[in-house]
Amino acid sequence: MVDHANFEYQIDATIMIRTKRMNYMFKEHQILYVENVGKKLHIHTGQAPIEVYASMKEMENLVGPKFFRCHRGYLVNMEHIHGYSRNAIVMDNGDEIFLSRDRYAAFVAAYEKFL
Repeated sequence: MVDHANFEYQIDATIMIRTKRMNYMFKEHQILYVENVGKKLHIHTGQAPIEVYASMKEMENLVGPKFFRCHRGYLVNMEHIHGYSRNAIVMDNGDEIFLSRDRYAAFVAAYEKFL
């Protein structure tokens, strides 16, 4: 378990996540997606997820425009999308992320703009 986190965003697209026990630094492109699990966020980078106590809103405000909130519990990095359907987004690592029906049109528009 990781204690409450403090977030910082830097111009060079480096995200620093500070907890009481550890400091994590990521480039935006290293993060595949962020998942909300209870009161914790799981930051998926292709290795073991990093767990931090924070809100999805805090993380959403921290990351850049390459990220899209496709569901109340998920924030995806559009650089790592392999494909999508009406109800799921498939990431480069094969993980399927739920795509909210209400956010489908906004996602398609944002993803087409991103491409």
